[in-house]
Amino acid sequence: MAGANVCTYCGVPRGFSRSDRWESSGIISSIALPDTRGLWYEAEGLNGLFLNIEELVGLPIEHVIAEGKRKNSLEYLQDILSGTRGFLARTFLRSNVYNKISDLAATFGYGHIDVLEIKRGEYVKAYGRNI
Repeated sequence: MAGANVCTYCGVPRGFSRSDRWESSGIISSIALPDTRGLWYEAEGLNGLFLNIEELVGLPIEHVIAEGKRKNSLEYLQDILSGTRGFLARTFLRSNVYNKISDLAATFGYGHIDVLEIKRGEYVKAYGRNI
């Protein structure tokens, strides 16, 4: 990720890794939300697995995978943006928070998201590349 301060060992942006505890068992758990876990995986290997599943069932499953990731992302963001911390972030740091979330989305391989417009309580308009 260009311009980001990253770990020289694993390449994860420091801004992301500082908020999580990386345990020796391989579990990545949130410091702020201890019941929340993250997962890093090699997408190329899973893409091959998903193609094999599609061949076996004879139907595309990409929409199922995308919907699962959408729900997982929504749950993660709702946890992060809830309570007092979420209220402060949404009220006073809105643009900064959405830009940080955009950076995190790129880290997770969701593509590059540019936040275009925010209307509080109604919508966030964004443009995505390489989704």
